[in-house]
Amino acid sequence: MADKYIGIENELTSFNDENEEIDFKKYFDRFANDSDYRKARNAIRTTTGNGFYVDGAEIEILTPPILINKGFATRLTDSLMIGRDRVVKSIPELRNTGYSMHWNLSSQKELQEISDNYRIEKISDFYKRLIIPFHLFGLTPLSVGLAIRDRTSLGRYELLGDSINNEEQINALGLMLGAYSHLASNLDKHDKNFHLYYSNFNFFSVNCRIDSFLKNKRYSYFDSNQGEIQAQQYLEMFYKWIEPFVSVLGTKKEVQNLEDFIEGRKQLEFDKFKYYNCLNEMNFKSGGTYLPNELFKAITLTETRERKIPLEGELLGEIVKQLKDKIEEMSWNNITINDNNSEIKGIREIYEFARRLNTKLPTLKEINLDELQTQHIDFGDLLDSAGIKQDVSKDTSLDLPEKDIKEFFKLNLSPPVYCKNKLGRFSKYYDNETRKAKDVVCEECAAHNNCYPEIRDNEKPEHGLEYKIKGLEDFREHLLHFNGQNFNYRIEYIFDESGRRIGTRNRRTSSIEGTDLQDNEIIPPLISLRNGDISRYLDVLNPDRREERNNEEGENNDR
Repeated sequence: MADKYIGIENELTSFNDENEEIDFKKYFDRFANDSDYRKARNAIRTTTGNGFYVDGAEIEILTPPILINKGFATRLTDSLMIGRDRVVKSIPELRNTGYSMHWNLSSQKELQEISDNYRIEKISDFYKRLIIPFHLFGLTPLSVGLAIRDRTSLGRYELLGDSINNEEQINALGLMLGAYSHLASNLDKHDKNFHLYYSNFNFFSVNCRIDSFLKNKRYSYFDSNQGEIQAQQYLEMFYKWIEPFVSVLGTKKEVQNLEDFIEGRKQLEFDKFKYYNCLNEMNFKSGGTYLPNELFKAITLTETRERKIPLEGELLGEIVKQLKDKIEEMSWNNITINDNNSEIKGIREIYEFARRLNTKLPTLKEINLDELQTQHIDFGDLLDSAGIKQDVSKDTSLDLPEKDIKEFFKLNLSPPVYCKNKLGRFSKYYDNETRKAKDVVCEECAAHNNCYPEIRDNEKPEHGLEYKIKGLEDFREHLLHFNGQNFNYRIEYIFDESGRRIGTRNRRTSSIEGTDLQDNEIIPPLISLRNGDISRYLDVLNPDRREERNNEEGENNDR
């Protein structure tokens, strides 16, 4: 069986302290150093085997091609993390979030020289069974979709998805792709065991983006060539099919990690309903760009632990160390050296060339999976037995403590928390349009001890009429979201003749924790802005909490 390789390209978006997106090209001279092979002004190869490019304004990290043999998934993950750490450490004044991630798999050599139509049809055969697993493991709930690129002329296929921060998930997806890559290179031998695939994918989709279509995540139904099926059921059947290859290629730890994600014991990014919905509501993502934020630290890359450079990285790095001034071209499966214009083609050949430069380095281990057989998959039996291992109602992706909700309140609510006229203090709010924190004081203060929020866009309420404050509905929905409740009503502020806010109005019948609010009923203001205390908000959301707190206050008074 021919060698198979896997690699990752990961684009990052960078921000300054003002949360302004920056062009990394401006920092690239500082980023590069003398030990790197500088392929171009904005492209380098390093002694760790990583490549770095600036594609547009984003820095792009490349791993070396990793041979798919025993333990490869950890070497792949370590190589990517080493590259990410260099970005984070080299320009410490910048903050970085993931933009996109491309997964490269070496292509079958026989496809590289044949006609376009036949080749693309074969690529379709290769990927149509992989679309659902990659959708779940390679995308996030805010994804703009996935894409597949024909790179056979360069010796590889390319899957385009979202940037994943969790290195355990990266490891799991790498192992799954590597196992499938070996199996699928001989589909005629193994295909009889697995007839199920995503029916709406065909060769016309290659090089085109496919929208994210699993709207209910693992629990979505989609049309397969065998009829309607749930994504989780498909995932479990797909895993049973590739499991023999997984067990040979993965270490015990890697296999257990992948199975934890398959069966829902670990959450995929695609599982995190609350987390990504909250990012969306707070406008922390625009297109493919995530904005760094202290509350949602998981979207901001930080330096990781020290780790050993993978063997493939050492081999490519040796070429950079010894021949960086003589390298003419260095790509996925080709390297050209200026000496006598020598050209080395093939990934294995490049690594063997590096080994000759430094005989102290180990050689890549051979692997032979020709005799490995996949299990027979009975579609009907599996469809009946495949269960859903994770309950959507148990999503814990946004279990934030109250102190973090307070930070959320400060960032997202635009009216001031303090009246500067009275208390000499003011708070900051987060401006979604400029993406900056701003100081706020109210322009008018009808009653210093009950300062009402400033009205956006310089609009003023007419005396005696209700006036809807923009943003209140969104903020209230966020708080309900934190507490696992549904939001299905609109709130308006009520002002008296002097302009002082005296209450709120519910515009249609709704319920908060079992408390009915009738249409046009005026309820008290939800929060004391002068104190910046969120507890009264939480009391409104949960009457039991309010009653419990009142009882505690009564007991304290009795004492």
